[in-house]
Amino acid sequence: MIKKYLGTIKHSSFGKNAIVYMIASLITAALSFVLVTVLTRLLTPADFGVIENFTALCALLTSVVLWGGNTVIVNYYSKAEKDKFNIVVNGIIIQSVLFLILASFYKFSFFGMNRAVVFIAVGYSVFNALYSVITTSFQLEKKAVKYAIIVVLFAVLNTCLSIVLVLNTHDYFGRIVSFMLVSFILLLIISFPFVKSKLNGFSFKLVFIKEYYSIGFVLVAGQVISWMLEKIDRFMITDMLSIDDAGIYGVGYQFGMIVLVLQSAISRAWLPYIIEKVNDNNKDAIRKTIQYISLFLFGFTTIISIVSYLYITFVIDERYQSAANISVIVCFGYCFDGLWKLYNGILVYENMFKFYTIIVFIAGVINVCLNYFTIPIWGTYGAALATVASFFGGYVVSLIYIKSKLSWFNK
Repeated sequence: MIKKYLGTIKHSSFGKNAIVYMIASLITAALSFVLVTVLTRLLTPADFGVIENFTALCALLTSVVLWGGNTVIVNYYSKAEKDKFNIVVNGIIIQSVLFLILASFYKFSFFGMNRAVVFIAVGYSVFNALYSVITTSFQLEKKAVKYAIIVVLFAVLNTCLSIVLVLNTHDYFGRIVSFMLVSFILLLIISFPFVKSKLNGFSFKLVFIKEYYSIGFVLVAGQVISWMLEKIDRFMITDMLSIDDAGIYGVGYQFGMIVLVLQSAISRAWLPYIIEKVNDNNKDAIRKTIQYISLFLFGFTTIISIVSYLYITFVIDERYQSAANISVIVCFGYCFDGLWKLYNGILVYENMFKFYTIIVFIAGVINVCLNYFTIPIWGTYGAALATVASFFGGYVVSLIYIKSKLSWFNK
């Protein structure tokens, strides 16, 4: 029975898309292995600390600039609300202008980042927000191959350019500039077809901007709180320990995030799959698919945690050896995060945004509190354990809520 069902998944749109996403994910994961290995021999832990804080700041800024826009456009496909792309792009333009004006007046250092780095973070976040909207449209249209090409191209360019620039700058700045340049280049490549197909008759309207802020308020709150779950620990480690510890933690975290690469591949095919099965009146398939994905994800996580530990121990520069244990802990944290995202996909489709935001908020607060108490005791290991606890809690609560509210999920 299981073999028959897995064969059905393989030949479904979800199975085909997930396979494409996984192949792209494996390629990007391999490039990540190569890049981190090279950079640990070229950069100090302090350099890595600045890079980690930069990516954390960019993730926060992108969430605010985007204002939930990548979730809003789900309605473009599920409810045929044709103005959604215009609304989202109008809002991003306004947000981008405001942030760039504010960044031009910024004059201070922020967790090891000087004014130039902060300004680059704002610019990169603007590009990333637009990039996110376009690539989300690829996912929802089941254009997995097109999406995969863009993702792999980004990884290849970022890997090569990062190494070249770091060899010239000999510090973190080359890596940061690479993020900015690659995102800008790719945005130029993919934006023109997008504008032609989705923004035909685009106009800048105040009514669109008003709707952008009103619709996205709850969504951006959830995304900012989600950032607290995954990124705020870098700032706390920098503040409570040192920028070097943040760098070592970041190296371990990047290897642990290889699990995120896989579960993201699954989640990108997940929402279109939910829409497809609901339209086919086959909701039972969603519940069964979650069971098989859960088993697969746990097995994959176990293998990756072992490989990551051995790789860091025997290959990575000895200054980063303590990152091996962090990678194992983070791997299982993202395993629970992947399971949580399966249920979050159902919440998004069912428009249960309020509960989604509440549970993410609670998990975010728990994560901050746990970091505050565990980092002084266990150092960077405490931060990693706090991440696992928060993801696991969110997963369990979402599962219980869906089982109690959606009768079809218990059949």
